[in-house]
Amino acid sequence: MYRMDAGKIEILVADDMADMQMLLGRILRELGCRRIAYASNGADAIEQARGHKFHLAFLDINMPKGNGLEVAKALKVNQPRCFCAIVSGENSADTVREALAAGARAYVLKPFSARKIAEVLEKYAASATVAPGSRASRTPVNCQRAADGKKLR
Repeated sequence: MYRMDAGKIEILVADDMADMQMLLGRILRELGCRRIAYASNGADAIEQARGHKFHLAFLDINMPKGNGLEVAKALKVNQPRCFCAIVSGENSADTVREALAAGARAYVLKPFSARKIAEVLEKYAASATVAPGSRASRTPVNCQRAADGKKLR
C-alpha cells in the first residue's frame, strides 16, 4: 500500500444523481479526503476543471450536458496528470474500452463499495509516485474484482 496524505488530494466528483454524489463524498471523507468538488453534469465538471487543478476525478458516464467520457477527454488534454476513474452501471467491454481510450485510468462498476473506492485511491497514490511519462504512469486500471476475488484487468 502506498502512503499519501488523502486530505491534500484535490478530487472532482461528477454525477448527475445527488445521492451518488453524497455517497461517494461520504466514502471519500471516511477515507480521509477533504478537498472534494462536485459537478452535476459534464459542462459543470469541465468548467470547474478550467479554474481548478484536480489530482483525481470520479466521473459518471451518463450525465447531461456532456458525459463522463467527454469530461475524461477534456481532463486528459487540460490536466494530463489528473487520474480519472469512471464510475458507471454500464459493464460492457466496449464501454470499458471507450473509457480507457478517453483517458480513464480506473473503471468502477456501480454499485460500489468503500473498498473499491479505497482501491482507486491506492492506484492513484501508486501512479503519483511514478515519474511522469513512464509506462507505469499510463497503465489503465480496472478496480473491479470478480466474484472469486481475482482482480479483473
